[in-house]
Amino acid sequence: MSRKDELIAELQKLDEQITAQCEQKLHSFVRHSWPVVEVQRPFVDNWHIGAICEHLEAVTLGQIQNLGINVPPSTGKSTIVSVQFPSWVWARKPGAVKPSRLGPGQRFMCAAYDQTQSMRDNMRMRDLVTSQWYQERWPQVALRADQNLQKKFATTAGGWRMGISVGAPRMGEHPNYKLIDDPHNPKKQLLSDTEIAAACQWYDYSFKVRGAMLNAATVLIMQRLHEKDLCGHLRATD
Repeated sequence: MSRKDELIAELQKLDEQITAQCEQKLHSFVRHSWPVVEVQRPFVDNWHIGAICEHLEAVTLGQIQNLGINVPPSTGKSTIVSVQFPSWVWARKPGAVKPSRLGPGQRFMCAAYDQTQSMRDNMRMRDLVTSQWYQERWPQVALRADQNLQKKFATTAGGWRMGISVGAPRMGEHPNYKLIDDPHNPKKQLLSDTEIAAACQWYDYSFKVRGAMLNAATVLIMQRLHEKDLCGHLRATD
């Protein structure tokens, strides 16, 4: 075997090891997929990223049903929770325990304070799962050609990701995961007690009941800006 062939074999082996690490640990997946999602911003690791990943893994194992994460802006919260976490779940093989919360058949309903932000992360996740980096490792995650829109796209295994805004009317969809990323607009809603209350009421009477038949897990990630925001409301009532 030539030196060139040896180097190619070594690189292939290293790539297989990285793929295995990414499948086993969300933190590894976040680190290695970051350049695909954040082209202009280099990955800077920190203890809070490991903590978020560890708790999200516990959600997939059924050890945590409802998870609340409070972090400041520009700490990777949308990229990790709204984009990379669902992509990692789809890349995993379903576990032996039923019902499994892993595999490309999982369904994600993702909400943000406005539709623009929600659709932004929808498209970012779609770009990640269709990227060469991702498809070379997990080709079993394939998107349906007849359901590949900005607001919602689906896998051939029956999974989907839907992006909605806080305040959206009740829908007939039943997710396995409900992700809420910044339910309040820091420049608008937090200046109005009425807007804050409306977001909390939307959660109580619309979003909360989604996915009940599938025992859906809920993940809320946001910055705390008001004692009566959605996180404060859930801490006081749920």
